[in-house]
Amino acid sequence: RRNREVAMQQLEANFANELNTLPGMRGSLWAAFNAVSEFADHERVFRGRSDLARRENRLDSIWFGSSNQLKQRAYSAALTLAGVN
Repeated sequence: RRNREVAMQQLEANFANELNTLPGMRGSLWAAFNAVSEFADHERVFRGRSDLARRENRLDSIWFGSSNQLKQRAYSAALTLAGVN
């Protein structure tokens, strides 16, 4: 439960980040997707016995695993909300 709360706080912070509040982008579905993408690719914690193992696990997740799936779900949800999907 605590991890979920921390993740939601980070997603909200990403959504409000100055790079996500440029004119025409603020509050948009694209800004929401960017917030999820930033979290999935750069802020999730990955385990491994060494720094190299953690980096490999992160890359694998971004390309093929749970980070990729999270971004795909966020993208599909944004398209659905936009009425495109």
